[in-house]
Amino acid sequence: MGPDPSTIIPSSLRNFGVDAFELDVLFDGRRRRVLTVVDAFTREALAIDVDQGIEGEQVVAAMKRIASVRGLPDTTQVDDGPDVISMALDRRARENGVTLDFGRPGPDEKPGDRRSWVATGS
Repeated sequence: MGPDPSTIIPSSLRNFGVDAFELDVLFDGRRRRVLTVVDAFTREALAIDVDQGIEGEQVVAAMKRIASVRGLPDTTQVDDGPDVISMALDRRARENGVTLDFGRPGPDEKPGDRRSWVATGS
């Protein structure tokens, strides 16, 4: 068994982290979800998309926007949520030679992981 992906120190600018998580529930019960794409090396937020739901096609659209400016990543670390794990993202990754690295479930507040960066902005 390899190292925990959240403890790996990225060694290049070509490694992105993708997470989708619930941001808030409005007074009428509607949910807001956030899709974040973070450069795992520089910790730069490359995309922050908010919607009532995040689907695989929205993840692909965000990755296309980023690729048009930054180029394709070598690896994309994704959480294991159904909104991120999708046939659309898998197909796009295979077509472009991008490796998908699926994170393991664990505490969200681990120091240095993508979710703690998004939550604290540090």
